[in-house]
Amino acid sequence: EYPDDAYIRFYSGEAKWQSGDKERAYGIWKDLLAEHPDHYSAKLGVARCLMERGDCYQARELMLELLDSGRNEEVESMICKANEALIEEFKETLKEGREDERLPGHELQIKLGWCLFQNERMEEAVELLKSFSPLPEEEYLYDNLYGRVLYQLDRHEEALPLLQRWIALIKDLTDDGTEETRKRMSRHGGACYILAGCHYALKQQAEAEAALSEAVENARTDRDRLEYMQYLANILMWSKQYEKSIDVCDAIIREDDQYFPAYLTRQEACYHLRKAQQVIDDYYKAIGIYPRYYKPYLLAAKVFFFHDQYEDAKGVIERAKENQVEFSPELKLYQVKILRNLAESQAERDIPRKILEEIKGELGQDDCDIEDVSEVNYEAGLLWWDDNEYEKALEFLGLAIGENQERLQYRLIRGDVYLEMKRYKDALLEYDAAEPEYGSRPGIHYARGLCQEGLNAMEKAVEHFKKV
Repeated sequence: EYPDDAYIRFYSGEAKWQSGDKERAYGIWKDLLAEHPDHYSAKLGVARCLMERGDCYQARELMLELLDSGRNEEVESMICKANEALIEEFKETLKEGREDERLPGHELQIKLGWCLFQNERMEEAVELLKSFSPLPEEEYLYDNLYGRVLYQLDRHEEALPLLQRWIALIKDLTDDGTEETRKRMSRHGGACYILAGCHYALKQQAEAEAALSEAVENARTDRDRLEYMQYLANILMWSKQYEKSIDVCDAIIREDDQYFPAYLTRQEACYHLRKAQQVIDDYYKAIGIYPRYYKPYLLAAKVFFFHDQYEDAKGVIERAKENQVEFSPELKLYQVKILRNLAESQAERDIPRKILEEIKGELGQDDCDIEDVSEVNYEAGLLWWDDNEYEKALEFLGLAIGENQERLQYRLIRGDVYLEMKRYKDALLEYDAAEPEYGSRPGIHYARGLCQEGLNAMEKAVEHFKKV
């Protein structure tokens, strides 16, 4: 009844495919694609059929067009499968010294290089690409591919001139009306984005920022432009240019108030600037968009913790649990700190102690986000001290001090434990060690006065109490 309806025609092809009549499905999708060249689903259907027929070359060409519209796991998986078949085919052709009429000159090697690159066989790609010099008309393809391969291998100094040359070639293009030229010109923003990453890896901050500004100006789509702006916001934040980072995030959010990464970056920049209220505001906005990522909860919990608002901090932790967030080691650590400050009994302190054991099993993992691992043993020491288990407290504080001798706070706390144990000489040694950071504070003079009083050195005790 509706022979011209593209939606119905596509799904009639899908029904044929699912029922096993794949030739009929191919015919339906191919006709549909001929009439509607940009029909995403029809193009994917034709690619499926070509893969089924063993025509991996044409299938891959169609799937690359699909990826221009955005990432798709099914398409990426199909490309990897097609690449494996083509890698063997192209290698055999090169080995036998045959020509491939589809790929003149060095285009066969370059196409093989792309297949290796997409399947993450980077070292093989390098060996292939360094084995020949491109012809002038091949330089765009060669510099594009080889620059990306070296960049992915973190060989940034070698990648840099290739990426720069690729961008120069893009800038030299003039629109001659052909699809290929327009496609190459549309790569300008993406090429600058990769170049920015290369500059940043080489600690060339100004050059990275300039490349990203150029990427934003030449972005192919709004989505790409926001992605480039987000990367700029990130590298500004990583280089401690927090106000500038916030400005870029503000611009992103004005354009798309559901752009989740911008809230994350702005929240972190505000955290470093001690803008507590903005951190909390962005926490609520971020989890309103995507509630299952841990970072907004961590920064909000830290803000509340550092302002001694332990109940509010606990509320953040509870909300993270309700939203089934996967806790990072650092979020677990702040959960421990919060629960320790709220605990009123040994039973309540046993809960954070168990969490500390979990954290210890995660400390050696690559994704551990705890910067100072000594805090784990330090928290254990404080929990045992709260239970008046002085020897255990000293054991863990000693481990923490061994892990980070620059944290003089640990020496101060160990001095307080010794003071409670009436080990006055040991306490004084710890207070002396903490002197560079805490010597001017009234609390340390008071503690020293108590030690001297305990040692019956009353004149020294009075001197310290006067300073208080």
